[in-house]
Amino acid sequence: MIGFALALPFIDVQVSTRSRGILRPVADPALLTTAVSGQVIFSQLQDNRYVAAGDTLLLLDVDELTTQRAHIETQLEEHQRLLADLDRMLQSNEESYPQLESALYQRDYQRYRREQEELNVRLQYAERQLDRQEQLSA
Repeated sequence: MIGFALALPFIDVQVSTRSRGILRPVADPALLTTAVSGQVIFSQLQDNRYVAAGDTLLLLDVDELTTQRAHIETQLEEHQRLLADLDRMLQSNEESYPQLESALYQRDYQRYRREQEELNVRLQYAERQLDRQEQLSA
């Protein structure tokens, strides 16, 4: 029995248990909010570290934001051209062709003028047919 008691520290017995649960930190986590989003490229965050106002905790990669900004600026310029073209179309009379900058409105305005001319030809044809019918019936 004494030999058994002396051998206890050298006997390896694995003990494991399973259970469901939620791991929570001792203190509630503090939320960090930033004015912009991006990928974190540098972090000085550590548990229980005191920080002062103005300390740099994270550095964000803003290349994606720069790309998004350039895209938005391009869209803004295109919309401004579209608005300018709309103003030109509203101010022009039907005889003159407005100088449009955007390809979209150039195409649409040409199609509109083509359809308008086609309808005018059809109207003239219908009026001639009506005149002939009136002369034949008189």
